[in-house]
Amino acid sequence: GSSQTLLVGSGGFATIQEAIDAGSDGGTILVPAGTSAEQLVIDKEVTIEGSGDVDIVGSFRADNAIPGGTTVAEFLESAPAYDDPAGFGATIAADNVTLTNLNFSSFVRGIDIGATDNLTLNDIDISESVYGIAKLNNAAATDVTINGGSISDRYQGFTVESMGLTGAVLDNLVIDGMTFERLTEKGFYADHISNSQLLNLVMNDVGEFGRGPAFGPASQTGEFGAGVDINVKYEDFANILIDGFALTNVGSRSGGGSVPLGL
Repeated sequence: GSSQTLLVGSGGFATIQEAIDAGSDGGTILVPAGTSAEQLVIDKEVTIEGSGDVDIVGSFRADNAIPGGTTVAEFLESAPAYDDPAGFGATIAADNVTLTNLNFSSFVRGIDIGATDNLTLNDIDISESVYGIAKLNNAAATDVTINGGSISDRYQGFTVESMGLTGAVLDNLVIDGMTFERLTEKGFYADHISNSQLLNLVMNDVGEFGRGPAFGPASQTGEFGAGVDINVKYEDFANILIDGFALTNVGSRSGGGSVPLGL
């Protein structure tokens, strides 16, 4: 590893991605307050630390011509489809990655988790996207820790979906003290997870509408609203701890449907 420290701005690298590309395993990248329009691919074992308000902004709102005053969550309640060139705010493609004090907005996925071990997210705020944090693949991810931060104004908050693929487990996930707000279908969904803890989470206005028309047949619109949905359709899970929730207006109805799931 390396103890190098790289700076973005102020005479350093022009973008965060340039610093990642120039860095080496074990390095630290310091990012000052400001706005950056880029999609990060983090394929090295690095720590990225923001100072002040560091906003990493995608093009999802512009790609879908969402008018001012309408949130992405509101758009997804009625949109029959959406355009997705905005991609992912950050793709995690290495072990031993730490992100601290960064804001991601207007992407399809704020953070996409690939094959990784020892991923830490501290005080990460993700808003105005389709998925907040997502692992939608058959890669194994282990030792993922999320401290604080928030996910708001989107379809789903934290999503782990294997689609029946083997080897797709997320093992030893700890989410502690995160806030989930204004999420149309679910706060947390997982169909392949083990040895994990969901602690001290705050959820407000989550799963109160249900599924939007872009995500399934018309008969499912307004269904499946939930705060936490741990789905055992592929296999049983072991050692899941859920403790210390504060819930307000969560999964109490399913929009126009009839299948509220609650927690």
